[in-house]
Parts: sequence; C-alpha cells; structure tokens
Amino acid sequence: MRNKRSVYTLIGLDYGDEGKGKAIASLPRMDWYCRFNGGPNAGHTIVNDMGTFKLHGLPSGMVMGAQCYIGPHCVVNPKSLQRELVELERVFPDCSSQLWIDPRCGIIEDEHIKADGDLQYPEQGSTKQGVAPAYGEYYARRARRVYQHIGEDIFLQAHIGIPLLEGNILCEGAQGINLDIHEGNYPYVTSSHCMPFMASSLGLLPCELRHTIGVCKAYSTRSGKDPHFLSEEILADKEILDKLALAGEERGTTTGRKRQVSWLNLYQIKQNIIKTDTTCLIINKIDILESVGVFKFFDIFGRLSEVSSLEDFKETVEEQLGVKWLEVIWSGINGYCEHINEGFIQHFGPDLKDSHD
Repeated sequence: MRNKRSVYTLIGLDYGDEGKGKAIASLPRMDWYCRFNGGPNAGHTIVNDMGTFKLHGLPSGMVMGAQCYIGPHCVVNPKSLQRELVELERVFPDCSSQLWIDPRCGIIEDEHIKADGDLQYPEQGSTKQGVAPAYGEYYARRARRVYQHIGEDIFLQAHIGIPLLEGNILCEGAQGINLDIHEGNYPYVTSSHCMPFMASSLGLLPCELRHTIGVCKAYSTRSGKDPHFLSEEILADKEILDKLALAGEERGTTTGRKRQVSWLNLYQIKQNIIKTDTTCLIINKIDILESVGVFKFFDIFGRLSEVSSLEDFKETVEEQLGVKWLEVIWSGINGYCEHINEGFIQHFGPDLKDSHD
C-alpha cells in the first residue's frame, strides 16, 4: 500500500525573484523539501531565527532541520554545492546528512562554466554558472552524472540515492514560469522546465500534484536580458520604477545583478495560473508598492491601467484574475510570516498531515 503523503508544489508565476524563499520559510514546517529543476543558477533567500541564508543549489529545508532531496532533473556543481554545505554546517552542524542527491543528476563541470562565458549565453543574460552547457550535454547523452561520485566525500555526509518521500512534501520550483524553456520568451529563458508537472520526476504520482502555490510580486521584475520585457510605456515610468527597485532592494540572489522592474502583468499572471492549475496565489511586496504610491498594472487585455489606492489595486487584481478556485494571499515585508502561514492553513489545512506532534 502506498504511503500517505500530502504534496505541495511552490512555483514562481513570473520571471523568478518573486520571493519564493521567503514564502517557503513562512509556510508550516514540512517533512521534505525537494528541488525538481535547475541548478546553482537559482537563489532562495531564507530568513529565520538563525539568520539570513542565501541558498543556490540546496533546498530550503536545509536551514529548517528537515529532510531534503535534489531530484534527477536538476544539475549539480559538486564544488559549489560542497562550499554551500560547508558554510551551512558552521551554523547547522552535520546538516549535510539531511540531504539526498539523486544519482541521475547531471554534473556541472569546469568546462561548462567556461562555455557559459561564450558569445551565445551573455546575450541571453546567463548567470554564468555552467547550467545551460550542462543541460545541453545531458540531453546530448554525454553528461557525467552524480552516481559516478559514489564513494567520494565531496558531498560531505549527504546521501546519494533516491529517498522514500513521506508525510508533508514541498516541491520547490526554481526561476519562474516566464523563464520556462518552453513557456518563456525563447531564447531568453532558463534551461530547465519550471512547470509544476516536473515535480513528478521526484517519484511522485501525477495525481498527487493537486496543490500548487504560485508566487508573484505586486510588480514585475526580471534578471538577465529580454528585449521584450521593457516596452515604451514602461520606459516612460522609469523614474518611478527606479524608486520601486531601490525600495524593494531588487538584486538577484545568485548574481547580485540589478533587476529590471516593470508593472504587474495580469494577462501573463492569469495565463500562468490557469496553465499551472495554481490554487493558492501569494502576492508579495505590496508594502513596497504602497511606499511609492503609484498603483499601475497591465490588465488582462494588456492595457496599462492605474488605480488610486492599494485597496483599489488589490480589489481590481482579484477581480481581473477571476479564477473561482483561487485563494489570494497578500503579503508585505511586515507581517510576512503571519499572513502567508494563516492563509496557507486556511486553504490547505484539511490536507496537511499531522506529522510533527
């Protein structure tokens, strides 16, 4: 008989940098935290009682004392992952023993990082972590894989294997749907699948992927290059958007690059909610938008619109998204944990497994 478990998939509904790490830290504690796509080109910032932690290749549960799993669709840089583990073990001794790494993960090698500096990738805003060349070699069926490092201590006390996932499981998506290699504005995309169905690669049944949590901000940002992200209408508001970027501290976790800032695009967000079957939407940084005092957005028909107050903004966004099954949680920097935790329990409470008593 199959073990009882509740599965939650958390994804970015925009271009990444939506605050997924902060959302994860605000949710009820899970038994397993699993990464199902990407590599060290992603970054989650986790803030808890022990401090602020910027994770790149590791699942967020590493700083929560939970079991963690890097799934087979991810690519792994052994050197950078070891550095992350060593750094974390200064605060959480022996935490590497919480980690499972799938033996089928592709390896990012020095030659991939070097190739990432070639002409093609800088034009697409690469993080230069070697991710695109590593995926390319994987699909060309030439890649080295993690199983070839079994018996080595490069991953400290981490387990190389496929774990049995039980209890409450959070599947962490990297980047965002607008950067998915198929769904995004190709070629200005990432090199993996960001759609929640990829969580099935963790050994989960498709019918178990019923709870999708989508995250976006009250405005839109993206790292890297995309000639279609900033239109003339957006450039006309550059002074205001620069204030948003400054107030929201909009720099990438992995690269430190300044993010481009635009108004929230409700047409894109609604399409991404529908195609991912998102049932719970977390909209972050509403207090940052309020601090600037300008409440603009692109409506579901692509028109630039404006309302006069934060309350009007929230009401209009919910009305235009108009998805009957959607629970919307609004969150700012202050009261972040409380808003998200309460909203999550209200929406998913009956399905949460009582695994921590």
